[in-house]
Amino acid sequence: MKKLLLAGAGGYIGSAFAAYLNQNFPGEYELRSIRVRADDWKREDFSGFDSLLDFAGIAHIAETTENAHLYYEVNRDLAAALAEKAKSEGVGQFVYLSSMSVYGMETGSIHAETPPSPVTHYGKSKLQAERLLQALASDSFRVAILRPPMVYGEACKGNYAALVKIAERVPVFPSLKNQRSAVRIELLCAFLEQLVRQGDGGLFYPQDEQYLCTSDTVRRIAQSRGKSLRLCPALNPFVRLAMCLPGKIGSKARKAFGDLIYDQGMSPRKT
Repeated sequence: MKKLLLAGAGGYIGSAFAAYLNQNFPGEYELRSIRVRADDWKREDFSGFDSLLDFAGIAHIAETTENAHLYYEVNRDLAAALAEKAKSEGVGQFVYLSSMSVYGMETGSIHAETPPSPVTHYGKSKLQAERLLQALASDSFRVAILRPPMVYGEACKGNYAALVKIAERVPVFPSLKNQRSAVRIELLCAFLEQLVRQGDGGLFYPQDEQYLCTSDTVRRIAQSRGKSLRLCPALNPFVRLAMCLPGKIGSKARKAFGDLIYDQGMSPRKT
């Protein structure tokens, strides 16, 4: 039986992963959640565990000068401290959820050789954490870093939740065709299970086999909720104009309707 420590297990991905293991692999994994909001975790005994999965993180809040420090304290410093303790107490694998945000791109195609260049505190703190964790990696302490794109599924937060709200409230929506990398929460959980089962380290880019189209996704969400939504080509020129604008309006339009993908060759399927 594999023994797993879960930090930040109360969040969306952490709780979904725990539920996935309990439902699909009963008796194969022993799970222990550790609270990281205070310093109680420092008194926990990590010895005897095979993997520590760090789901703790600051995300989905508006960045300000006043809260910038939180990103580095949680996404970077806490992750590094957890990893150092895990390594010193004999845990064999550390799994860290980073983000596509380390590339700092609103649109474009990301390949294996694309250099990270984050622009937000969220992205910067994630990349800085990656580098600290990679420096700890060894043959006996494998560090696995995931850079997932948008995660979607029932009750998720972030960009997908915004699409759900739109699908529930508007009768018409642009019909632009675009491509966005994304990963279903079920697929991400399955990927994580294989990762801890095999005990691998390295950089990983889990994503769906097919890219999402924003317009098609909003239409499917509306249909699943019994809502009537019509895709309207007449709105497309206004969206294209908005995508060319500077500032927040242009940024939001590009994030919603621009192309942003991982090359599929970066995401081998773990089976």
